[in-house]
This record gives sequence, C-alpha cells and structure tokens, in this order.
Amino acid sequence: MKIAEHKHSPEPWTLGKDTCEIFSQISDYIAATECIHVSGREATANALRIVLCVNAAAGVSNEELEKFALDDIKNPYVHDLEQQIEFLEMEIKHLTSDKEAPDA
Repeated sequence: MKIAEHKHSPEPWTLGKDTCEIFSQISDYIAATECIHVSGREATANALRIVLCVNAAAGVSNEELEKFALDDIKNPYVHDLEQQIEFLEMEIKHLTSDKEAPDA
C-alpha cells in the first residue's frame, strides 16, 4: 500500500506548549521538529509552517496536492534547472553536429 493511500491525522493541527511539537485536536501528538541543524526559533517556525500548510489544505486530497505542486507551483530552483538542462541539450546538439560535419 502506498503512503498516499493512508489517511493522515485529521485537521485542525496545532502547536503544543513546546512549540516544536505538532498535535491534532482529535488524535493527539503527531510529530515534533528537532533542533539538530537549526536553531530553536527556526524549528518552531518550521513546525508552525507545517501546521499552517496542513490546515490550509484541509479537504484537499494528497493526489490533488501533488498535482498542484508539480503543475502550478514553479520553484525558482526547478525553473533554473530546466533552463540549464535546455542550454546543455543545445550545447550537446551543437557539439555533436560539429563532430558529424565532414572536414573541409
């Protein structure tokens, strides 16, 4: 069974007293962001972002979210990579056509 086929904890999600912890009002403790590679404030901001995104997407299926994320949201890094790939493909085509051309 794929992960997307499982049900997630019902919304709304909230931050706990320790603001790095995430709870569902119905099913209790869900997760915690850890402060391993980030400051405590950044971990709290990450937890809040997760809660806000989950609550904003209430009622939307995972499949719809995946399609939306892939089709409608253009991450600037993805756009840059697409441009680099296009440039490299053109360079490869140019270099290959030079090799295939007969010597004059």
